Amino acid sequence: MKISDVRAHHIRIPYDAGVASFRQGASSISALEMVIVEVTTDSGLTGWGDAFSYVCPRTTYAAVNEMIAPQARGLDVPDAAGIPAFMEQIQRNLHLFGRYGITMFAISGLDIALWDLAARVKGVPLHRPNVRPRGSSAMARSSCMRRRQRRYSPHDRRSATAYR
Repeated sequence: MKISDVRAHHIRIPYDAGVASFRQGASSISALEMVIVEVTTDSGLTGWGDAFSYVCPRTTYAAVNEMIAPQARGLDVPDAAGIPAFMEQIQRNLHLFGRYGITMFAISGLDIALWDLAARVKGVPLHRPNVRPRGSSAMARSSCMRRRQRRYSPHDRRSATAYR
């Protein structure tokens, strides 16, 4: 099964009260804006992921469509055990753009969509432990972010002081 397309969808849900007065920089935030990543396969399956976009959804949308989609189209859909290596290769291909911010938002959207596809292939809900490799955390924590956390998080109290 191959990835036939990767598309970003910019979704905007307006607020009508409450947080509508929240300000980010010079402008107020009056809507929840997010980027949803859709990964379709040649067999007709579709996986969905969330590319967190903070206050830059149009930029994240462009990153998914212009950086991530060309990297993924035509590749074999990895099984659950192969997703971390697949995502590491995508990161390596895009290393010029960095492993933070917008690039990571877009990469994580693809990563989550692939986990969704892995669950759909097996016909089980994504939260089932047999979809994710051992030691994997919740769906929202993509394999990219898990690897980053392992690299930068202290593992014991002694080393925790080095991060302060």
